[in-house]
Amino acid sequence: MLALDHLVIAALDLDQGAAYAENNLGVTLQSGGVHKLMATHNKLLRLDQAAYLEVIAPDPAGHHQRPRWFSLDEPEMKDSLAKGPRLITWVVNTTDIVASLKHLGLDGVPILDVSRGDLSWKIAVPENGVMGLGGAMPTLIEWPPGVHPFQRLEDKGCALHNLTITHPEAAILERLFKPLLADERISFEAGNVPSFEAELGTPSGNRILR
Repeated sequence: MLALDHLVIAALDLDQGAAYAENNLGVTLQSGGVHKLMATHNKLLRLDQAAYLEVIAPDPAGHHQRPRWFSLDEPEMKDSLAKGPRLITWVVNTTDIVASLKHLGLDGVPILDVSRGDLSWKIAVPENGVMGLGGAMPTLIEWPPGVHPFQRLEDKGCALHNLTITHPEAAILERLFKPLLADERISFEAGNVPSFEAELGTPSGNRILR
């Protein structure tokens, strides 16, 4: 079984990305840290059900050793983010990333050991850093037993109500993930352009992130 781990908002600049999320949700994000391997940094917001929201951006002070994850080095992604931060993908966690990748037919995707501060985890990232199906195919992550960033984040009263993933191959994604992901908040819709819409409950009412 898989579980929603976190949602990813990408930006060319971390402060710009955080402002986008904070202005939409009416709450402040917490500092995350630096991913040295990828030369990215992030800010975070706790959600319900052991999930969180991540805002991620290239770290201008970093030097990445390989193409950045989440397609951040792709010209198309850069052009898109130049228009403003946006919700680009979702991440699901598993207790056995090797078995989960094999079950999903993704066993050729490399598994990286990554760290941020004193946190470490395993994550599946293609060699070129490009997300599958424009981000509609989630990234798989495995945390050590008993360890998760959610536990360290302050509860700001935010909860994910719905996540809608739009993609031309929505029917295939639904057949693939529905048996593995028991989460009624997540739905798949057919559409020509991959996109995401998350409805979150906040202390100020329901808000939408795209």
